Amino acid sequence: MNIRDIVRAGIPTPGSTVLEIGALCSPFFRKSEADVVYVDHVDTEALREKYRVGHGIDVNQIVEVDAVWGANTLLECAGRQVDYVIASHVVEHVPDLITWLKELRAVLKPGGQIRLVVPDKRFTFDYVRRETALQDLIDAYARRARRPLPANIFDHVTYARHVDVNEAWNGPLDPSQLEHCHSFEAAMSMVQDALTTENYHDVHCWVFTPQSCAALMIEAARYGLLDFECAGFCDTPCNSLEFSVFLRPSTDPEAIADSWKRVQDGLTPPMPDLSERVAKLKVEVQAKTLGLEAANARVAEVERALNAARDQLKAHQTSKSWRLTAPLRALRRTLQ
Repeated sequence: MNIRDIVRAGIPTPGSTVLEIGALCSPFFRKSEADVVYVDHVDTEALREKYRVGHGIDVNQIVEVDAVWGANTLLECAGRQVDYVIASHVVEHVPDLITWLKELRAVLKPGGQIRLVVPDKRFTFDYVRRETALQDLIDAYARRARRPLPANIFDHVTYARHVDVNEAWNGPLDPSQLEHCHSFEAAMSMVQDALTTENYHDVHCWVFTPQSCAALMIEAARYGLLDFECAGFCDTPCNSLEFSVFLRPSTDPEAIADSWKRVQDGLTPPMPDLSERVAKLKVEVQAKTLGLEAANARVAEVERALNAARDQLKAHQTSKSWRLTAPLRALRRTLQ
């Protein structure tokens, strides 16, 4: 099954009410299939302008946005509760993830589900960025951030790299060889703009792998910050760059933590990050290569000196004085 089939599986149509966030031109459900509300961070025209150049998107196919989520809550956006919330490549953009999840719960009918598609940093431009920790979420939650924080902006813009999915699947990449997507100057310019204006800079605020996502949910549940069980989890398929997570509301902290622990235990162990070791080995190889080249140079120098000595000895042995003194050397050996 592809990611589209996984997300749609088990959702009865017609008959279901769906809130889809960030659908752009590839919604999981069309209006003709289900009672769906499309929500995004800006309106349709702003989305078309944003994606008009350089994104490989036919902006004319972007769906008509029904509601814009900004200072208002998702429930206020939708105007009603729904059976399902679907968000593909959205969770990583949300400025305050903890509050966002609470808003998602408020918009769900009893028995409803949230279905997320999440980029796996191991195969995206987030490759060199560190995985999100609970303290990162707490910072945004304490501020009730409605726009990406300067730290989020700087981290995304400074550390984003050009990454080929297939190359990433073939083995660990050397971070030092990955091209920067943006400059440090661009990052600082955006940070300054975020501090002095109310402009919205759309970045990946959060960074996940399947393992880190499960671990983060376990920790959040431990502190009472998460009231969702894991209702389904699909690890990143081979040669893909995203995994899927289904969430179901729950008031049982133990059941919540256990559901995420089962996910964590069932995941394929993450590929070890060998990039640092590879870089060290390269330095060692270069050092040994330089040492070998120096040793070879010394050997060549000794060989040249030896050959010169041999030539000198040969010339001496063939000289007239050497021949004339030969009887004396023979007599000396006899007397010894």
